[in-house]
Amino acid sequence: MATHGHGVRVWAGPFFGNLLIGLLLLGAGWFGADAGSSIAILGPLTAAFAPDVFLAGLCFLAIAAIIPFTDNTRVAWALVALVTVLAGLNTRIPTFIFDLVAGGSRTQILAEYHAAVGQPIHIVDDAGGVLSARRDPYSHVEPACRGDDCLMTQGFRTAYPGIESDYWHERVVDGALRAGFSQARPEEQAPTLTVAQQADGTLSHVHIELLDPQRKPLARFDGRYRVGIRGETPDGIGTSDIGRGARLEYLLHGNVANRLVARFIRASRPYPLASFLKSAASLSHPQGATLGLIPRGPVLPAAPSQPEELEVLEVKEYDPAWVMKGNDEWSRLSSPGERETRCETLMRPEVPGAALDTWYLFVNDPTGRRKVKRTVSRICDPEAVWFVDFVTERGRTVLTKYRVDGTLAYRVSFRNPPEYGGSRGGLLIPTFSVRDGYLYFEWWNTNQSGYDRVIRRSMKVRLKEPTGDA
Repeated sequence: MATHGHGVRVWAGPFFGNLLIGLLLLGAGWFGADAGSSIAILGPLTAAFAPDVFLAGLCFLAIAAIIPFTDNTRVAWALVALVTVLAGLNTRIPTFIFDLVAGGSRTQILAEYHAAVGQPIHIVDDAGGVLSARRDPYSHVEPACRGDDCLMTQGFRTAYPGIESDYWHERVVDGALRAGFSQARPEEQAPTLTVAQQADGTLSHVHIELLDPQRKPLARFDGRYRVGIRGETPDGIGTSDIGRGARLEYLLHGNVANRLVARFIRASRPYPLASFLKSAASLSHPQGATLGLIPRGPVLPAAPSQPEELEVLEVKEYDPAWVMKGNDEWSRLSSPGERETRCETLMRPEVPGAALDTWYLFVNDPTGRRKVKRTVSRICDPEAVWFVDFVTERGRTVLTKYRVDGTLAYRVSFRNPPEYGGSRGGLLIPTFSVRDGYLYFEWWNTNQSGYDRVIRRSMKVRLKEPTGDA
């Protein structure tokens, strides 16, 4: 035992023990951060925990430096916790404070805009076509995977602006179209959407504004996004270009203290244009709630379906069940065949190559603004297209018919036949036909068992077409 200062007793054993443990953990974290480049499978896992091991080493150094020199045990451990957290945040403390004070984003709705899908809009793009920023505002240098399976690592990398998992990307025009708008002609009187993004060092500022046809503001959005952090390796830097201090930077910023504090700081949400348009504009559509287009306020309502009774013409129950081995026979039986090919000639995706949630336009629509969303099934005949929807109305199937120019003909629905053999059943598209004012089709109750199709019941049915169809 030794005496230090004003009679404070220092226990040499605990002091040097904690000091030794702290130094060993610091060394383990230092070497563990690079273990992934030399040890397969286990190495990347070791590297993932290295920043927390490094932080634990700093914690033991704090224990060695504080506990023996403080008489009050509670105060001593409170100081250890404080020093550990501050050491874990280290150089990011100013950034966290700045973001905590500045906040994330702000949306102001002055007057919600109501219209129907296909509403023309002028788009003023001052963002260079694409909005983008870090997906994780506080991402850091991290070990770079060697190959897709990441069994080993190779050096370090920063967040890559071109990779969707590191950055989010939102195309301005595509975002407006996906929300349900159509591009207005230059001379057309229509609302105006202005989108801008400006870089300010490691920050990016996004401004979005919606104006009515008279240029009166309807809504605006302002958000701050990160494209890096001052004093750290810039984004987009890979293994061959990254500095020699990458390992230390990873150990300092990849620990649990950084992760926990980041959770309490309000960051701007990704894909701000989609969120803004969803809040600022309410666009109605005949397909309604299936697409998440539930109208709000005094908008044009979704076209209601006309309920009709399903008339059963013939029923076949299979006991024992009819089992089709493999997928070939069932595929031949259920495939839409030429109808699906015809669909490709009657409709096209509004944004080629976009995700499945894009709108589809009718090739024969002279306006180019009549949009529909694909449901699970569609039936394309030379003069009309039907969309089969099992979701919008609970316990009912809705058939929405459009003429080939995109005008709505009708929406008719029927109550689904009761389950049979554990299957809710579905409409078999190849059997669908229209004759004498009725829709004829078959309803099959089937289940999948491995590669086999198990058929329990088939029904021939018909449904009266709504009157007034052209």
